[in-house]
Amino acid sequence: MLSLLKVIMLLCFVVLHGCAKYKGWEDVEIEPTAVGKSCVLLGKRESCKSNLAICNTWFKKRATGVKANTVVLTEIYNSNFMGRYYNCEAGLPLYEKVKFTMEGYTNGVSDLTGQAFLIQRGGDVVTCAGKMVVLYPNNNFFNTKRSGDKETEDSDEALSMEFVTQCDAGGNFEFYNVPNGLWTIETAVTWDVPEAVNVGMGMYFIAANKQGGNMKKNVWVKPNVKNRFIISQ
Repeated sequence: MLSLLKVIMLLCFVVLHGCAKYKGWEDVEIEPTAVGKSCVLLGKRESCKSNLAICNTWFKKRATGVKANTVVLTEIYNSNFMGRYYNCEAGLPLYEKVKFTMEGYTNGVSDLTGQAFLIQRGGDVVTCAGKMVVLYPNNNFFNTKRSGDKETEDSDEALSMEFVTQCDAGGNFEFYNVPNGLWTIETAVTWDVPEAVNVGMGMYFIAANKQGGNMKKNVWVKPNVKNRFIISQ
């Protein structure tokens, strides 16, 4: 009898604790958009891979953690949903997406070249060979888009300002006809270091310990000069 009583008390504690943890989650609204409504964005966007009913409940409960009363839910692809959290109530400013502007990038175009590498402790040089290089404007629109702090309104004009190329074997890259202005270059320099991992019983296996990482540099692309930039540390 005592054991049964303990089990009942434990179940009651779990239920009550769960309700307290996500207090009011059932009242959180699921909406297709917050644009044009009196809302403030809260927290970071998150994703849920399951059926819609399960994801709805999951996002609603997560919303209580950032004191949000609304979730804007988008299906990215089959059974994979992205949610953003908002506080929506009368009196708040109307929520709008960040729009792209060509301001600061309309005074002609130039070519840009560069090289990305890291020097290991032993003096060996590792380059970005084979890695992708992304070039995008260092402005409010792209910085917001990459941080996820607010929604951005994508457009053909914005898409045309994001360039992608690939590093050659020496870690060199090139971009042509880039509008003059302030840009960000992103790539990666990585390599694997073999590492023996003990799995017990005197057994080991060799794992690859990845070194290096992503690299980024803000640059000015100017007319009538050699726009070559080195990305290193």
